[in-house]
Amino acid sequence: MTQAIWKFGPIAGAPVKIMGKPISVGEQHGEFYVWTIVDPTWKDLPNTKESDELVEWHTVKLVPTGWDFEGTYIGTIHTKASDNNPYVFHLIEVEP
Repeated sequence: MTQAIWKFGPIAGAPVKIMGKPISVGEQHGEFYVWTIVDPTWKDLPNTKESDELVEWHTVKLVPTGWDFEGTYIGTIHTKASDNNPYVFHLIEVEP
């Protein structure tokens, strides 16, 4: 099966529904994004919300270090609020 990697976001604290299997989280231009493995034919669907059963959906959220969570850990992102105050968040797949 042919696969592709797509980027979704930006994401913040609230859970977000994304297409494909989440594989990575990162920062670009000060915002957080999730990369997923998808079926590239999804781009040809007329409306993915109406074709829900044809698309693999996952729900993810960012959790700060030290916070309790339920779900599956995907990855970690390091960022800086200032030069001496780094923030570390973890991407968690949660139940929708």
